[in-house]
Amino acid sequence: MGRELIDLASKRGIEVTQEDEETVEVFCKQETKVTAEQVEEIMKNAKVLISTEFGKCTVVTVKLPNGFTITESSGCVDPSNYDVRLGTDICLKRIRNKVWELEGYVLQKKVHEEGIL
Repeated sequence: MGRELIDLASKRGIEVTQEDEETVEVFCKQETKVTAEQVEEIMKNAKVLISTEFGKCTVVTVKLPNGFTITESSGCVDPSNYDVRLGTDICLKRIRNKVWELEGYVLQKKVHEEGIL
């Protein structure tokens, strides 16, 4: 991407210095997005506790690699409809989404503090 930006500037008659090129290259190497792979790596290295409460509620607590914990629950009205696997899947999906959001916050903080964007 960096080379394309530099070439585009040159084509438009904009003088590009060596310092400009270095700045563009550094910027393009910066990570400015959270990826599914990052989130999955965090989840893969997390500790997961699953419990059933009152015969109709699944509670999932995840301890992330850095020690932060996230807890989610999923339940049903009629205990005869209770499925611990379904409840666990629902909770883990919610937790993944929270991890994604938290990682986004961390990245936004870094981008802001380092003046990347």
